[in-house]
Amino acid sequence: MKFRNAKLKEGDYRIKLIAEALGGIRILKLYGWETAMIEKIGSIREKEVYFLGIIIIIIIIIIIIIIIIIIIIIITGRMNYLIVILVLCIAGIPTAMPVIIFYTYVAMGNQLDGAKSFTILSLLALIQNPMYMIPMLIQQYMMAALSTKRIKDFLQSDELVDYIEKVDDDKHAVIISNASLAWITSETKLIAETEKTETGKSEYEKVTQSDDNVELTERKEGGDDVIINRSVNTLIDINLQLEKGKLYCIVGPVGSGKSSLLSAILGELTLKTGKVQVAGSLAYHQQQPWITSNTIKENILAGLPLDEKRLNEAIVAANLAPDLAMFPAGIETEIGERGINLSGGQKARVSFCRAVYRNADILLLDDPLSAVDGHVSENLLNFGIKKYLKDKTVILVTHQVHLIGSDDTVIIIEEGKILTQGTMEEIKKTGIDMSKYFVDKENSDEKNTRKRNKSEAKVDDDKKSDAKKDTLITEEERSDGVVNLDVYKWFIKLGSLPLFIFLILIAIAATGTT
Repeated sequence: MKFRNAKLKEGDYRIKLIAEALGGIRILKLYGWETAMIEKIGSIREKEVYFLGIIIIIIIIIIIIIIIIIIIIIITGRMNYLIVILVLCIAGIPTAMPVIIFYTYVAMGNQLDGAKSFTILSLLALIQNPMYMIPMLIQQYMMAALSTKRIKDFLQSDELVDYIEKVDDDKHAVIISNASLAWITSETKLIAETEKTETGKSEYEKVTQSDDNVELTERKEGGDDVIINRSVNTLIDINLQLEKGKLYCIVGPVGSGKSSLLSAILGELTLKTGKVQVAGSLAYHQQQPWITSNTIKENILAGLPLDEKRLNEAIVAANLAPDLAMFPAGIETEIGERGINLSGGQKARVSFCRAVYRNADILLLDDPLSAVDGHVSENLLNFGIKKYLKDKTVILVTHQVHLIGSDDTVIIIEEGKILTQGTMEEIKKTGIDMSKYFVDKENSDEKNTRKRNKSEAKVDDDKKSDAKKDTLITEEERSDGVVNLDVYKWFIKLGSLPLFIFLILIAIAATGTT
């Protein structure tokens, strides 16, 4: 059971890795990572085969022990009845059962004739195959028990508690009071404890149980080094009051908790202390755009009813109009799987356009400016966000600090805590060095330009009518009726014709003997 469970875990990991490799095959090809990925998958497969080999060796050892016991009994002639019964129970029940039945019947003083013998043999033949299946059923039961346990653990895992409080507030859109949140779940088995220090401030101790995949961040408090598990302590002592109709820019180093703050407002984290209040509807643009294999129009609508005026305004706000003019069928152009025929900037703007079209009260934008060119990011911020969304509450995560205006509210996050907040002038007065949060504009433009997909679809206006007939998504072809003879010929070619004939003869002979 132990080795079979280990084999299943390695098999799950291998299948997951293969799925990730197939999903990101384009990146693997571009960077030439095929060999590394093959070696990684091969090493996991070797572990899986290792545990499978142990299972097979154990089965072989059991069979060898049974055979040795039978041989010893035959050679020595010394029959231990318990051993004989054990061997018969394991390996010879179907064969020994008629002998035992006939012997018992005669020993009880009954007369055994041909009619009774053949009747009993016929009945025993009916149950012979099920008896042979018992060892395999035991093995299948063990595998089913492991699978059932894993499904049970998943179904009995803790549900995500809805900690978001919907409130009616005329002034504030989001209020977070003394909130500490984390990505913790019952499966991770991570334990965090708090205690009071000599200064009276609480600090998070080192986690007693930690997974290898959990990143540990070092922090200094009171002169001492304290290791903090960011999975357990993602956001610590957050206090925010975001007013309606304003733009808030969240900045900070990579891994500081910017995206986690947006997830906290969405209700995707686990609330440990404090409370989170939201007044209004939410729209979310994630850092990795979510694109479906559908038309651009359906990706923007995302199930909402069509409003032509609002759709056109959202397209202009997302600066998508020039791109739609280049697409074969305009807004009706079909997008391939995972947005294969869109560049990174185009996918980001389609996702941004979807968030704008939802016409929500609060927009959570997770770094939509990083995937586009410099002039496009300025257009998105100055027109798409500051002008078109001027009446909305916009919470923008960005590394493009050079684009932030003097009147915009900036929230700086470091290591899961809010360092400070205010306008650029107010933050400068606190003495905080803002230069480390700035991204050089020229380098940013160059980097974003390299990210663009050079194979964007461009067609002439006179070809658009013909291009509208082309579709990326077609129904899968399938054949009905009997299997074609060519299929059998193809299978025989893959193998060996003499071997195929030999197997056919064996099958005919086996049928004849039965």
